[in-house]
Amino acid sequence: MILHLERLHGLKPAALDAQGGHSGRTKGISMASAQVPAIQPIAVTIEQAAKLIGTNDKQIRRAIYAHELPAVRLGKSYSIAIVDLTKWFERKKKFT
Repeated sequence: MILHLERLHGLKPAALDAQGGHSGRTKGISMASAQVPAIQPIAVTIEQAAKLIGTNDKQIRRAIYAHELPAVRLGKSYSIAIVDLTKWFERKKKFT
C-alpha cells in the first residue's frame, strides 16, 4: 500500500507519518532495526582473487597447485579464504 501511495502522490513513509498516516512500522518492528548491514565475503573465487591483488588467474592457479595458497575445491571451482589470500600475498611481496 505504501508503494502504491508513493507512486500516486510521491509520498515516502516519513512523509506519510508527518501527515498522520502510516508510522513506518511493520508488526512492531521498526524500520531502522529491519535494515541488515552489508556482509563482507570471507572467500573469493580464483578470478576474484586475481582481480583483488592485480594479477591473472594463472598465477593464482599455480600457487594453489603448488600448495602455496590454500583453497577449497567446490564442485568445478575453487574458493580461497580472504585471510589466506592476504597472507600469501604478503609473503610474495617480501620476496619481490
